[in-house]
Amino acid sequence: MIAAPQVTVILTVFKRVDYLEAALLSVQRQTFTSFELIVTDDAHTEAARKVCAGFGDPRLRYRANLRTLGVAHNIVAALAEARGKYVCILNDDDVLEPEMLESLATPLESNPAMTLAFGNYVMIDASGEEMPDATEHLMRRRLRKELPGGPVSYPLDFAVRGGVMVVMGALIRRTSLDPLWFVPEAGGAYDYWLAVKLAQTGGGFFFVPRSVMRYRVHEDSETARASAEKYSGEVYIYDYLFGADLPQELHRHVRLRLAEFLYLLGNGRLLFGGHAEGARLALQRSLRVRLAPRALIGWVVTWLPSKLRFRILQTWYRMRSPATVSLMSASISVAAKTSPHTPSGGNGSSPESGCAPL
Repeated sequence: MIAAPQVTVILTVFKRVDYLEAALLSVQRQTFTSFELIVTDDAHTEAARKVCAGFGDPRLRYRANLRTLGVAHNIVAALAEARGKYVCILNDDDVLEPEMLESLATPLESNPAMTLAFGNYVMIDASGEEMPDATEHLMRRRLRKELPGGPVSYPLDFAVRGGVMVVMGALIRRTSLDPLWFVPEAGGAYDYWLAVKLAQTGGGFFFVPRSVMRYRVHEDSETARASAEKYSGEVYIYDYLFGADLPQELHRHVRLRLAEFLYLLGNGRLLFGGHAEGARLALQRSLRVRLAPRALIGWVVTWLPSKLRFRILQTWYRMRSPATVSLMSASISVAAKTSPHTPSGGNGSSPESGCAPL
């Protein structure tokens, strides 16, 4: 009888295969060899199947959904087949450092109370070149610069403040993952949502202070994607946390983030969907949570006639970003032909960046 692997790596694929080979190689070259690799394809593409078949590695298993499930349920489908004690979720455009699994499995094996181990990561561009300034900025946002190695003192506070995303250099104890947590409402922010839910179980987080993966940013990545509903996942999560029993200071943080993402949601609906009513509702909610001048200005703009509203937005964004004006014009043209409730598709994590605010 073949022993079960210690780790299951779930590699999500959706339509693109440009970086898939590099992602697969990064798993295959791990110093920790007791793993299985499940490539879970949410678009059932022949190209992805061929790339996987070319590896000829018995540890690699390709699976495809008969219909598109969305990023959350695509992972759940792979989890149902996972045999590993620990789970690593990897996007098809990212790469693991050779010692990632070994670095993160070791503290989980030594500390049964830990539900998750994580390390730092380096941001790279489409060609694989490192982006040191962007990496430095993101590591500060992830609260890593002063974080000592070892167990994290307050996992829930750390998770809620965005300290860890489970698809960015993390290994999870499989028995700690509840498949019911994978809800489509979390959208591209599902990795943040899972970190919060894991922290709420009371299990520990263990930090390994070294770079364990490379996170790629490119024009087809979730980070670069602009859409009317891009921030609906963050709004769902912060809505949930806003109603949770949290310490006062943490609740204040959640309130500010909820107002921020409601504003960004309204902003996106206005810019990339042309949906004044939907934008107005989001901006009204943002103002109820926290009164802010830019949300008020955005709300006023939603009441203007469409042609005047578009001219104002176009002028404003021409001053700030010509590329945004072109994207905005194209998005509004498409939105005129579609329903305002059309869901956005695609897989990937959302590191909370996007269109420039009003």
